[in-house]
Amino acid sequence: MITGNPNSKLIDYADQNITIVQNEFDVFKVSTFASQMTFEYLLNTLFAIVYSKSYKQNLIKMQSNYDKLMQNDILNNATEPKKRP
Repeated sequence: MITGNPNSKLIDYADQNITIVQNEFDVFKVSTFASQMTFEYLLNTLFAIVYSKSYKQNLIKMQSNYDKLMQNDILNNATEPKKRP
């Protein structure tokens, strides 16, 4: 569970907990930006860890998806500009 509330009642139900506490003074109002950057970094890192655990399977799946897109000529059609009547 990822939360910003260290007193969340849901923590008791989670196997793992990541709590991000945000303390900020009124004169420094950058919390929205800092929180966004923090969560983006955290989620990207977690994704990278999960993705790397099954990298070979993901690579095969990605190649398979690419092949299907090419067979159906979807990628070529997506890059061509749309014609207006």
